[in-house]
Amino acid sequence: MSIFATILRQSATYSAAVIIGRLSSVLLVPVYTRFLTPSDYGVLELLSVVQVVLELLVGVRVSESLLYFYAKVRGEDEAARNKVVSSALFGSLVMGAILLAVGWAAAPLVSQWLIPGKDTTWWIRLSMLASAAVFPLSMGFSYLRALDWPIAYTVVSLIRLLLTIALAITLLAGFHMGIDGVLWAAAGGSLLPGLGLGVFMIWRVGLSWNREMFTAQLRYAAPLCVSGLLMSILHYGNRFFLQRYVSLAELGLFGLASRIALLVSFAQMPYSLYWNAQMFHIVKGKDGDSVYVRLTTYLVTVLAGVAIALSVFAPLALRILATPEFAAAAVFVPLLSATYVVRGLGDQWRSVFNIHRQTDRHMWATLAGVIASLLLFPLLIPPFGSWGAALSSLGGFAAMAWASLVWAQRLKHYHFEWLRLGKLLAACVITVSGNAWFTPVTIAGQIAWGSLWLATWVVLLLLLRFFTTAELDWARRRVQLIRRSMPVFGGG
Repeated sequence: MSIFATILRQSATYSAAVIIGRLSSVLLVPVYTRFLTPSDYGVLELLSVVQVVLELLVGVRVSESLLYFYAKVRGEDEAARNKVVSSALFGSLVMGAILLAVGWAAAPLVSQWLIPGKDTTWWIRLSMLASAAVFPLSMGFSYLRALDWPIAYTVVSLIRLLLTIALAITLLAGFHMGIDGVLWAAAGGSLLPGLGLGVFMIWRVGLSWNREMFTAQLRYAAPLCVSGLLMSILHYGNRFFLQRYVSLAELGLFGLASRIALLVSFAQMPYSLYWNAQMFHIVKGKDGDSVYVRLTTYLVTVLAGVAIALSVFAPLALRILATPEFAAAAVFVPLLSATYVVRGLGDQWRSVFNIHRQTDRHMWATLAGVIASLLLFPLLIPPFGSWGAALSSLGGFAAMAWASLVWAQRLKHYHFEWLRLGKLLAACVITVSGNAWFTPVTIAGQIAWGSLWLATWVVLLLLLRFFTTAELDWARRRVQLIRRSMPVFGGG
């Protein structure tokens, strides 16, 4: 079996976990939009920023170090592997406790800064409870990835989904708890699975702390934490500028559009879950360079396809899932989706930093994006509002991707398929521009119009000869296998 087939199979298995994780966002939209106002959405957007920032300040990305050090001792004895895992788990529990204590104490001060004139102290403390639960949960998920147990990863993700949905529906629809209900549901959905994974890890490897090992893990993860903190500015910094120029309701619409566009990144997650854990030996293996280059093309193609689908069907999705007052969010989806495609490409280029143990370069590449964003925020947001916020995010991620490419190529030069990527860009621009001409009023019209432009994108790729002969042959074989396996098409 080829390396591409192996990556596809394992990524497909992980995709079930990602789909499960994202189902909560989709399935709960009808509940949220009926029991929360756009202004409530705006408040939740700002609370999520505080949550992410404090998680990164304390060091939630330390779970990434487990993957590197576990791969490093893969061929050694069980005691070496257990030392890596137990030290990481112990450290995650300590950092989760630190985050909860710091967040609880700082909540009144953060509240005054977050939304002047509105007391959000209790909501910030609830957010910190959910964040503290993320530490053992993320470490447990990393351990399952290091073991390459995608089915177990999926099962735990399903448990988390069911818990979150059950709690959210009960607290919002049953008890009408509003924002409190959303935050309690998030905390419960992370706390219980995190506890289960923590017990599982202790049962397998014990709970001990090796100072030398954990210090090495922190040194590996520290640049990733700083990079993640900078990344949060790219993701969420525009919200703080935007809230000074638009209402909380419009901020809520922008936040909802961002959540829809973020599905592009979630489409990347199955691949990333496998790639980030296994890339160390894949790239250093046979034909590692060519595998990495071709995977980059495939990744961007998939992300672009998801972005196109989200762009053409966003009005339909919001019409079905949300109330009419949220329909205006659809106009921001294409530009925000493009932003996450650019981010995905930058992520792929930056994986070279991890392979060469140059994780500090994550920080510098992200800093380049942050500087670009901070320059664009005051230039674009005051005159253009939400459109300026979307454009500034795209500019920031583009700057970060460019810096990632330049520094990654200095570590090792790769010959990427630039002509193919250019053809892909042309097909996307034509498709999105054509779809923007018109928005049908009826559901049937929106389905037909979206399907037409999605099919147009595929046809454009064929006309531009984007696909190689081998890829077209592979697709034909898969279609033939499907036809033979289905009686309605003349098979079996």
